[in-house]
Amino acid sequence: MLDIGMTLATNLFGELDVVLKDGFSESFELSFENRKMETFLFIHEQTLSGDNADAIIDFLNQIPMLYNKAKNAILARKDDSKLIRYFIDEEVENIDTLHEIFNVESNDDITNEMFIKQPELSGIGINRNQDSELDWHIDLTIAPEYTDELLVVYFDSELEVTSITHES
Repeated sequence: MLDIGMTLATNLFGELDVVLKDGFSESFELSFENRKMETFLFIHEQTLSGDNADAIIDFLNQIPMLYNKAKNAILARKDDSKLIRYFIDEEVENIDTLHEIFNVESNDDITNEMFIKQPELSGIGINRNQDSELDWHIDLTIAPEYTDELLVVYFDSELEVTSITHES
């Protein structure tokens, strides 16, 4: 059986050779917002096709903008979302040295706004949902060297935020 593949030419990731039946997974060091972030890109098997390659390339090329959109959505929802409040509270409580990342004296000095501006883009996922439509998400973490806790931000086909979940 032949392994049929496609090459996706992206601005941020360069050329990605994707075997259609296997999908794609690789770690990248991304640089934007004056930061370097180790980010895992995952395109689920059987997701890519000739019909949706342009949409996937468009999504990948917009990652810096989507990262900011995700942070703004978290900031806008932080006061009303128990999930986001729980995520922040747990990270501040469980990472003793978190204050060092934020350059403050103690974890008590970390504000919600500081916390939400800091997340690192740790993952980018593309797969199909139960309706076989493309499902886009990015994973944000505060301190990947200390925790595997994530806020996962999902986008619709218009690349608008649809939901935010907490995963570990």
